[in-house]
Amino acid sequence: MREFPIVMSATACALAAAFAAVVWSLWWRGHRPFFAAWGTGLLIFSAAAFTQALGEANGFSVPLFRAFYLLGGASG
Repeated sequence: MREFPIVMSATACALAAAFAAVVWSLWWRGHRPFFAAWGTGLLIFSAAAFTQALGEANGFSVPLFRAFYLLGGASG
């Protein structure tokens, strides 16, 4: 059961990155500002989920936790 949170975080990272790619491609076609905002938010969420997966797999170091907090709490 220890792997379940790691798999969930990695899945969230992959899905958010895929959705971000779709949203950024929509922005590229139409240059509507809200697509850029949504795409950026999804990329930030994807990076936060990636740092969470790394932390759950290997343990949180101080720099990794700071990155996770910055991406997930402050920016996300």
